[in-house]
Amino acid sequence: MPWFKDYPIQKKLRLAITLACAALVGLFAVASLVRDITSAKAGLEEKYVSLAAVLTSNLAPAVVFGDAAATAQTLGSLANEPHVLYAAVYTRDGRRFADYVGNVERADSTLAEIMGAADGLSAACPQSRFGLDRLVLCRTIELKGERLGGLVLIGGLAPLYGQVISVLLIGLIMLAGALLLALLISHPLASALAGPIVRLTETVRQVSARHDYGTRAAKESNDELGLLTDGFNDMLRQLQQRDERLRQYSEELEHLVALRTRELEQTVEALKIAKEQAESANRAKSEFLSSMSHELRTPLNAVIGFSQLLEADPKLDAELRGHIHEITRAGNHLLALVGDVIDLAKIESGRLEVRLDTVPVGRLFEECRPLIQSLAQGRNIDVQFLPGACLDMAAVANPTRLRQIVLNLASNAIKYNRLGGRVTVRCVAAEPNRLRLAIEDTGAGIAKERMAQLFEPFNRLGAEMGPIEGTGIGLVITKHLTELMGGRIGVESTSGQGSTFWVEFERAPWHAGQPAPAEPETDATEAGAPEGSILYVEDNPVNLRLVQIALSRRWPTVTLLAAGSGEAALAMLEETRPDVILLDIGLPGINGYEVLQRLRANEARRDIPVIALTASATSDDIRRGQGAGFEAYLTKPIHIEQMFQTLRRFLPTASY
Repeated sequence: MPWFKDYPIQKKLRLAITLACAALVGLFAVASLVRDITSAKAGLEEKYVSLAAVLTSNLAPAVVFGDAAATAQTLGSLANEPHVLYAAVYTRDGRRFADYVGNVERADSTLAEIMGAADGLSAACPQSRFGLDRLVLCRTIELKGERLGGLVLIGGLAPLYGQVISVLLIGLIMLAGALLLALLISHPLASALAGPIVRLTETVRQVSARHDYGTRAAKESNDELGLLTDGFNDMLRQLQQRDERLRQYSEELEHLVALRTRELEQTVEALKIAKEQAESANRAKSEFLSSMSHELRTPLNAVIGFSQLLEADPKLDAELRGHIHEITRAGNHLLALVGDVIDLAKIESGRLEVRLDTVPVGRLFEECRPLIQSLAQGRNIDVQFLPGACLDMAAVANPTRLRQIVLNLASNAIKYNRLGGRVTVRCVAAEPNRLRLAIEDTGAGIAKERMAQLFEPFNRLGAEMGPIEGTGIGLVITKHLTELMGGRIGVESTSGQGSTFWVEFERAPWHAGQPAPAEPETDATEAGAPEGSILYVEDNPVNLRLVQIALSRRWPTVTLLAAGSGEAALAMLEETRPDVILLDIGLPGINGYEVLQRLRANEARRDIPVIALTASATSDDIRRGQGAGFEAYLTKPIHIEQMFQTLRRFLPTASY
């Protein structure tokens, strides 16, 4: 009862006393009522049983002789009993012989109900049964122990209900008197019991409102309320002492806060300086990485570029060509290491960002197939691509980074495979709405106890001193790239049987179209070879020499113009109009971006295609270059075939 909790204690006491008295009197009244009803029922039943005994004795001769008039006359004596509703005499075969109707109209539906009840009871004598409004009694009519028939007597319960009403009225009068007496007793008693509590409560309210802990409550007795008052006064003394201590602590704390505030301000200033130094160091690190990437790619451009030219020379014998191929392979390996180190540094600093797109699986496999097969040829490893049902699917990922992941896992599968083994690149649809790329190999596998070390940086699981090249960061980069694109990576391996590395990404539908046929390569002797002129803006003579030799061998019909700086290129463009401009970005003086900006501002030269050819090859550099307006962005070391394919798009074709 939530409302009872908020009552004042005096009202609670009065209510409790009143309810207790009412409950006691009510129980007594209910017990009396039950007793009187039981007694009245027994008396009424006894009365009707006696009446039935007299009747059955008087009715026996008339029933024996089949005298219905005498039987009816005997039943008519029931008229002296106003509460008898109906009586009937039945023969031994259950036929109604004679009846008597008391205070019930013969046309009344109640009479039919009563008569029906009597007819159904005649065969079940002797018995008595109380209903809601009547008592039904059946007795056997016998003569010298022989059953002649039965008497059914139905009487009303009006006397019983009258007695019940009388008992109820007496009980209500007693209950009202008890309530009145309880109210008269509870008022002074509740005041005497609750008065000290009320006064103590008022003292508590005053202390709470004024926060005056010097106030004391008056002790009025030595009972539990007196103990409560002593406890309350003792609590006030403790609060008084606590306030005094808190005041002292507050003064000490203010002094300490002032001291700590000064120290915190000094710490914040030191952290601010440290943050600025860290940001400066991070910028310096980024600039260093970009610079190192540029500086390393510049000599690698000469190594890889000239080795490509030498390897393409038909005059070389097989042995020398093999030596040059090793130079090319070593240069590409060093280039890959440079890219991995820069990617790892960006991952650790949290600066690596990727833009997600839909990457068709079929196109991904076609782009990776020649690169993976070329890696596998040297070890006689069979490479199979099984797209399965994924040809009509695409992975939600960054195209460049997904290709890097597949190539990285495939190159590991080739490097750590057995000679003449097999590598299978397969794609399966995973649930829910996922796509899984799996690279399986037939290598030595990975022991279970070393699986936990698989994605640790620079950990090659014991292969560090072996003949297989590697740094141990490829899988680390692959894992970070996969998770950065919302994917998952995993591995399943059986020692001695091989390993399966897999990556999962969200999948999207893709309707593969018919790919355009590759444009056939042509040389200078073929019809359709390009002609025209190219302006190459490059400050490094070695890079310039590399492009000159490549063009002279492949397309002698193309004229190459050279400029060693941006200023020289702009001056040359005032006098000539090349078909294509190859532009380095890291130029002395004005850089490549400013050269491009000035060229686009020149009405007469703004439509000349400009292709970036630069050692600025980080992902940030590439995004900046693509947004600057270059028709294409080529990175060093130069991939000669890629350069030729790009230039062919912008050079006119020679006619013969």
